[in-house]
Amino acid sequence: PMSRPPDPKTTQALEALLEQPMTARELCLRLGLPERTVKDICHRLVTRGQVQVLRKQRIPHARRPVACYGKSTASTIFHHGVSALWR
Repeated sequence: PMSRPPDPKTTQALEALLEQPMTARELCLRLGLPERTVKDICHRLVTRGQVQVLRKQRIPHARRPVACYGKSTASTIFHHGVSALWR
């Protein structure tokens, strides 16, 4: 079965997270998307191994530590490996 093309929101989120690590809330503000949508996207990207939870940070007024998402070490190695082929 053909895989679905990535949806533009997921692509935008991935590009933003590869530029700099962010929490879901920071990503919401950056992309102008609802928090629920962004959390679903982040979960999907983590499941696929495209990003990972880099750390959990405590922030004021949050009941639990907040996940900060960023590029996964696996994807970094992958990108370097692929880009090295084209040099």
